[in-house]
Amino acid sequence: MTNENLEKILQSKKEKKQAEGSIDWQARRDEWIQCVNNFYGQIKSWLNSYIKKDLIKIKTIKIEITEQYIGAYVIDRMIIEMPDEKVFFTPIGALIIGAHGRIDMQGNRSVARFLLVEKKSDQPHIEVKIYSSEDERKKDEEKTRQQVKTPVEYVWKFATPPPRIKYIELNEDLFSDLFSQVING
Repeated sequence: MTNENLEKILQSKKEKKQAEGSIDWQARRDEWIQCVNNFYGQIKSWLNSYIKKDLIKIKTIKIEITEQYIGAYVIDRMIIEMPDEKVFFTPIGALIIGAHGRIDMQGNRSVARFLLVEKKSDQPHIEVKIYSSEDERKKDEEKTRQQVKTPVEYVWKFATPPPRIKYIELNEDLFSDLFSQVING
């Protein structure tokens, strides 16, 4: 390997690290924690009449999650208690391929996955780029940086099971159906 090749490799690694450094990972973590808390608040409001009738109890416990770049952090895991069963809402993470975050709802009989995705998304969208040279990659990255970024609105959606995953926007009726499936099969 020549010194010139080695320098190109080291320069590429430096640029990649600088690009990663431009993301505020603490802000991303804090945003994720707030999104999870908002999700829990919505679920609690939908279940409020059952809470008032003392048919269910809701509590949270602290769990620790470790994610690449974000590191370790503490977040709430929500638990819905019924006389003979518990349903757990577990945050899986903020850095999920194809989504802005995921929470699993798990009961004795099944699991439902909720993803924080773009409002316009109705299925996963993953883009893979292959470059024939480092220069081509750099040009594409520069072009991407120069594009005007429109704000993205994220919403919670239910993700159907693979292999044909579809996203369905979460509402009270859908949640009620999914919750019934998780506790009743």
